[in-house]
Amino acid sequence: MLTLPRSMPSADDEELSVRGLSPRDPLLVTKLQPPPAPIDLIPRPHVTNRIEPDSGQQLTVLCAPTGFGKTTALREWSMMTPRMVAWLTLDGRDNVPDRFWAYVIAAVEARQPGFGAATGSLLRARQAVTAEYVVTAFINELASLPEKLSLVLDDYHFVVDDIVHRSVCYLIDHLPPQFHLVIASRVDPPLAIPRLRAQGRLVELRGPELRFQRAEASSFLINSMGLELGDADIRRLLNRTEGWVAGLRLAALAMRQHDDPTAFIDTFSGQHRSIGDYLAVEVLDQQPEEIKRFMIETSTLERLSGPLCDAVTQRTDGQALLETLERANAFLVPLDDERRWYRYQGLFADVLRDRLARDGADSIAAIHRRAAVWCYDNQMTREAVEYAVASGDLELVAEIVEQRACSMLANGDLNTISCWIAPIPSEIVESRPILGCLQAWVLVLTGQVDEAERLLDAVERASLAGGLMNALGEIAAIRAHTARLRYQLPLAIELSRQAAELTPAPSFSLRRAIALNYGIALWWSWEADAADRAFHEAVELAEAGGEYAAAVVALCHRARLRADQGLLDASWALFEQAVALADRLGVSSLPSQSFVHLGMAYVLIERNELDDAERQLREALVLGEAGGKVDHVILSYLALSHIQRARGDLAGARRAARDAQAAFDRSPVAHVAAWVETNWVLLWLAEGDLSAAEGWAGDTITRIDGSAGWRAEVERMTLARVGLAQGRPGDALTALTPILDRSAETLSKGWITCRIDALAQAACVFEQQGRHRAARDALAEALRLAEPLGHIRTFADKGSALATLLSQIPASNGT
Repeated sequence: MLTLPRSMPSADDEELSVRGLSPRDPLLVTKLQPPPAPIDLIPRPHVTNRIEPDSGQQLTVLCAPTGFGKTTALREWSMMTPRMVAWLTLDGRDNVPDRFWAYVIAAVEARQPGFGAATGSLLRARQAVTAEYVVTAFINELASLPEKLSLVLDDYHFVVDDIVHRSVCYLIDHLPPQFHLVIASRVDPPLAIPRLRAQGRLVELRGPELRFQRAEASSFLINSMGLELGDADIRRLLNRTEGWVAGLRLAALAMRQHDDPTAFIDTFSGQHRSIGDYLAVEVLDQQPEEIKRFMIETSTLERLSGPLCDAVTQRTDGQALLETLERANAFLVPLDDERRWYRYQGLFADVLRDRLARDGADSIAAIHRRAAVWCYDNQMTREAVEYAVASGDLELVAEIVEQRACSMLANGDLNTISCWIAPIPSEIVESRPILGCLQAWVLVLTGQVDEAERLLDAVERASLAGGLMNALGEIAAIRAHTARLRYQLPLAIELSRQAAELTPAPSFSLRRAIALNYGIALWWSWEADAADRAFHEAVELAEAGGEYAAAVVALCHRARLRADQGLLDASWALFEQAVALADRLGVSSLPSQSFVHLGMAYVLIERNELDDAERQLREALVLGEAGGKVDHVILSYLALSHIQRARGDLAGARRAARDAQAAFDRSPVAHVAAWVETNWVLLWLAEGDLSAAEGWAGDTITRIDGSAGWRAEVERMTLARVGLAQGRPGDALTALTPILDRSAETLSKGWITCRIDALAQAACVFEQQGRHRAARDALAEALRLAEPLGHIRTFADKGSALATLLSQIPASNGT
């Protein structure tokens, strides 16, 4: 940036001389007055207060694109400040030193009659004089003024003459203490702004400070423009215009012609005639042809950097042009402080894209394709996919997704992968085994098991037909998942073993997924030790493959297994280890980590630490919803419903149950269906709605006859609760007996929680049957198992009947 030396060049420097004014050059008086106030003026004290200089601040610069209200703000400030304000509105004819300084002197003289005698005589001299003489004389006369004076130079962007700029720099370097200079410009003036900023002598107001805030926009649109708009419409219009004052005014004027303001805002863009014409004339058409072409060709980019622009335009000067546009305030918004990334203001981007559309679809498609390739090469996968989709090259989309989505699958970001694959036709997905398996994983992990199986059949046919045998291991792994989610546990275990045999050793990611699913199938088959070994293997494989988020999840499965066994302290220690690992590896905020918070909440609920459990569940919901982990979302709402029931807040419990049901209805994840249903039953019992509970029980008894596994046990335990509520303990015991038998058999394998729960429930049944000794014995055994482990909620959830029994246990033990 050009700056003036501390002393001006010598008088023999012809370039910096100031020629005398011709007597025939009259000065336009209206340039020396602030323009009239707009009829729709609204006060902006937070702007005008910023213009007023503090001690030591002698230069104020308002620099923003056209239509940001710079002149209006200065006029408002000039009416309020205690300082005397001289005003000069510049135009293109003031681009010569003698005319510029003649107007500056006249502006001050309009406020201080008699000012400028010495300086004016230099300008009227017949011989040429240096700018130093003129500016020095001007400074000396300013120093003699008795009161504080501000000079406003409005529309300074019209000045491009180097001599004028350097002479203004000289003025700024030698300002007398009572003088304050204010410059308003659409572009950054070449006045050593960084140095002045560092010296603390500068006040700056730019686009962000001049944008309309919400309250201002509301007052302007409703009070000044007479529109009837609600808060939502005002917010949308403010967001669309990004607070651009002229944009709001043009939108308001156009809106007056429409009966439906909401519909108008829905379609309002830079392609609206008034907006488009204004921006085209005032901004786009003011640029040199080369820069205009650059702006149009880069208009489709959501974010712009020099290298990306070079790739799109096939130029080599993208960074320099972006910095030029930034200095010119050409509606280019910086996105960082390093001048690396920018974006066009939204409405201006619409204007540019409209111009680009006239070049034809082929040109736009080529731009998008080049942008996609550059973003892919620079690890900007989301943008690469979006540009590839916009180009219409769906084979390119498929290639990008295949290469980059596998790591996102390990991080649990199912929503993103699903969105990326959505535009690709099914025939392309089915013909590409990697892509087909990716989509199948997403379908399985979001509970869409039938759809996943149909897709796998097509992918397998294509793989066999094309001789692509390396996909068969992954297909078997996905089918093992579907079998587990259908509670076909022996089949899940067998398919997991087949998948492991078909998968080569270096395929860490797939082997980790196989081991994890294998472990869960063993867990659900009551094989705790084998399940733990599988989870441990999954942790090691995830770490070996650099899948740190997946390693944390696998470790949390070990923790969750410990909790189901009843070992709450051991479970909590593993969860804390997982949290520390996630923090150290920087994966705490990834969607897959919803499982961490969900698992910790289960332990906290059993310990009856309900407030801490709720906080964990809120975190689980945020991450689960972000990543599309539907089962985690559903289970989190169910756990929240449990907490609210425990607190006696049945209305809150019902709200959480409805949220869980809504999530399930959107994505019917089969393996959590039993928990969704039984949660409603427990809520009905708490509310006293026995008829609804009886209706569920009647439909369930026949269906689960002879069934085994986790789902059947959840339903049988709930049937026992319904039987007790009906006063039919025989029915309750019939439902409970298979659980009592199985929990006795698996107790030696370390499954303590189920045994505690079954015994506590049996105690309530025996007591209702009048078998008091059996009831006390069952409860005593449950307490013996639970006491060293810290279980509380299992007992508390059984209600008042168990509470009465608990009060009798000490007396019974003492006899």
